[in-house]
Amino acid sequence: MLIAEGWTVTKRGCPDFFLFKGGDFMLVECKKPNVPLKAEQVAVFCALLKRGVKCCVWRKGGGLEGLTLDHPLLNR
Repeated sequence: MLIAEGWTVTKRGCPDFFLFKGGDFMLVECKKPNVPLKAEQVAVFCALLKRGVKCCVWRKGGGLEGLTLDHPLLNR
């Protein structure tokens, strides 16, 4: 029914963690070094970022990296 109404439905692409502190929150995806985001993850992060949601990628040895719509991980 939702697909027929034009919605894209996916169980993939959701960030790994939802972090919150006080009134702030952010979504974090964990990736191994040099592993790109999957297409579904790019789509989800772009939708969230366009709505002002703070999104980050965490990599072992590299720490937390904030995402923006013009970030190289989101523009393949």
